[in-house]
Amino acid sequence: MLFAVDGKTDEFAIFECGCNLHYVRYPSQGRLVGTNHYCTCEDPDGPLEDKPLSTLGRYIRLEKLLERLYMRPSNHDLPVDLIQILGDDGVERRDETFATAYSNVACPSTGEIWYTFGGYPAASQGNWQRLAWPWEE
Repeated sequence: MLFAVDGKTDEFAIFECGCNLHYVRYPSQGRLVGTNHYCTCEDPDGPLEDKPLSTLGRYIRLEKLLERLYMRPSNHDLPVDLIQILGDDGVERRDETFATAYSNVACPSTGEIWYTFGGYPAASQGNWQRLAWPWEE
């Protein structure tokens, strides 16, 4: 999965890549989210209750939490609110064998990228750092 941002035009997309095919996902309602593996091919009508932390199940939870956030009046604390969403029990992987390895938040319109890697699991336990926006003029 590749998150692509054009820092000069604020255009962005996610490229979900497999060995023989790829999909491009464009923003919906001004945002894009992704969970570790591509989910374009997963069956949205499949048994999500059997795998509550499947890629698609986590994606759906992430979308619901974001919708709630943006339905609130203007009391947003970004990126803190987004980081908390990434650390949600239904979004972050915390299994013994699989855990969220890294997380990031990017906002092209404000020129912000936040990233964490190495905490276990990354979103809730990581050391979040703001990266320099590489497209400064």
